[in-house]
Amino acid sequence: MTATETAKLAASDGASPSQFGFSVAIDDTTVVVGAWRDSRRGAAYVFVKPETGWATTTEVAKLTASDGETFDQFAISVAIRGGTVVVGDWNDDAERGSAYVFVKPETGWVTAIESSKLTASDGVSADHFGTSVDLNGDTVVAGASGDDSARGSAYVFGSVQPPAAPRSPLDRSRRSNPRASLR
Repeated sequence: MTATETAKLAASDGASPSQFGFSVAIDDTTVVVGAWRDSRRGAAYVFVKPETGWATTTEVAKLTASDGETFDQFAISVAIRGGTVVVGDWNDDAERGSAYVFVKPETGWVTAIESSKLTASDGVSADHFGTSVDLNGDTVVAGASGDDSARGSAYVFGSVQPPAAPRSPLDRSRRSNPRASLR
C-alpha cells in the first residue's frame, strides 16, 4: 500500500512555539489538532474536509478552555467521535489535570463552547489527568500518568454528551435534561 500526502494543515494564527500538531485525531471528515503551547495556554483546532478534498481545507474553529490560564497545557491530547471532541489539559489546576468536552452545536464547530469539564474525583497535584483521552459513544476515558506516585491510572466517565436533538414532538416530550449527568 502506498500513501500519498493530500494536505498540510496549519493554524490560521500559528506562531512559534505553539507546538501545533503535538496531538491529532480524526473521525470521518473532521480532524482535531492540538497546539498545547498556543498563547501559553493551549488550543485545539478543528478542520472539516470540504467537498473539494483536504487540499483546500482551512480551520473552522479554535477550541479553548473557558478557565484557561498561563502554563496550562490544553490540547496535550485530543479525541473526536461524531460531534464530540475531548481535549486533555494535564497541567490544569496545579498539574491535577482535566479534560474538556465540546459538543458540536447545530450552527457548526465555529460556535462550539465546552459542555463539561472532567476531573478525577481523587485528583491531587502532579496526577496529570488528561495525559491521554479517548471516547466511544457517550463514554470518555482519560489517562492520569502521574497518579498514585506515577503508577498511573485511567478514569472512565459515562454519559458525557447530551442526547441528540429531538426529531419529533413525541421525542421532545420524552427528552430529559441533557446536562443532568454532567458535573
